[in-house]
Amino acid sequence: MLIEYIRNQDREPVGCVVALDRDSIGISLLNPKDTFNRKLAKQIASGRAELGVVPEIPKEKEDLVESAIYRMAIRASKYFQVEKPNQSAKLKKMKQVSNG
Repeated sequence: MLIEYIRNQDREPVGCVVALDRDSIGISLLNPKDTFNRKLAKQIASGRAELGVVPEIPKEKEDLVESAIYRMAIRASKYFQVEKPNQSAKLKKMKQVSNG
């Protein structure tokens, strides 16, 4: 799982973006009435990634959120690389040889 906490211009945390795989990215945003909680933000973002739920983004946070999702999508595409079939076969052979 990849995690990035979104911060405003004052460097205060205002949300969380989570990638569970290349195609499952979730986001949570802080309600201005609440205090930021890293654990809760991560749980909400993870749940939304699993379910494919996209929350409504306030106009004033659209640019901040859009750039955070874009960065996460790039990170996820690099981190969760698809294994090539040829590599998988080589790994199986190596394991069989080493196990005798």
